[in-house]
Amino acid sequence: FPSYAMSRLSLRLPNQFAGQPYNPAAIHETLAGVEYHRTAKLTGSTLTVETSERSLVQEIPYEQAIAAESRLRALSEEDLALRLPSAYRPTAKDLTALRTAKPGSNAEYIRRGNVFLDRGSYDQAISDFSEAINLRPDDAWGYANRGIAYVWKREFDRAADDLAKAEAIHGDNPVVLRGRAFMAEQRGEIEKAANFYELAIRRDPENLFALSRRAAVLLMLGRTEEALHEFDAILLRSPNNASALAGRARIKFDRRDFEGADKDISAALAVDPRNPAALNAMGDLASARGDHRVTVVAYSKILEDSPDAHYAALARARAYRLLGDDEKAVADTDAVLRTGEDKS
Repeated sequence: FPSYAMSRLSLRLPNQFAGQPYNPAAIHETLAGVEYHRTAKLTGSTLTVETSERSLVQEIPYEQAIAAESRLRALSEEDLALRLPSAYRPTAKDLTALRTAKPGSNAEYIRRGNVFLDRGSYDQAISDFSEAINLRPDDAWGYANRGIAYVWKREFDRAADDLAKAEAIHGDNPVVLRGRAFMAEQRGEIEKAANFYELAIRRDPENLFALSRRAAVLLMLGRTEEALHEFDAILLRSPNNASALAGRARIKFDRRDFEGADKDISAALAVDPRNPAALNAMGDLASARGDHRVTVVAYSKILEDSPDAHYAALARARAYRLLGDDEKAVADTDAVLRTGEDKS
């Protein structure tokens, strides 16, 4: 005594944070003879946090210290936190930084694993979820998320095993229901998938993956008006949701609203240039317009990320044939035939 410390932290945030409400309550309190202040303000893309701590007296009675203990503990837990917007897509530099850094906890491995999962790097995601499980074998989230990664790889037995382990640890885990819904969808069990997605949404009503996939399976079931309503509802809450934009584009395309479909496809690809549903719609739209070179571009991008996407290879083969490039058309068709199975 006397002591005084003040800090000012400024963070320049990604553009996607612009317009996001962020107004945490200021702190102005005196506890156990110490004055605490904290303010946080988001201006444009810059967040500024100011904190100070100043002693007011040299000592306090024991009773006053005891009386302040619970509030001091609560105050110490009132951290500020920023969450990435749901539409944010990691950049190439983000991914490079993530790959070179070594996570230090179970939660950090799961967080990084989910980034890899969103970007289609399934083996890296599985590796991170496995590390998370090694650190905490009783953590349901590691098993549940690894189960979804296995579904993406169509390793359904491993997926089912992980989802069962997650459910045994945490019976109400919402990721388990999403995983089972997605696995049913990937297996072509569309009615079953729709039912599981419904249960998953009841458990976690704000999850955009479950909402988007339920709309997609409704579309597969021919319930077009319901699907369109779902996509519109998602886009009201998350205007940059690439999956919902791609799904709505598909409905507009099927209704021959090519201009509306083109607008949604462009918006989806602006958010996620590798989104397979948007690229698929882009290819079909270009084909319907007779622009087969654009069709080739769209399906080539899908095949770069998913070489076993047979529907894309066959669609590109048709486009090559219409362009008069029979050699490339035959090469794509042969590549599908060589696998001996249909993964379209």
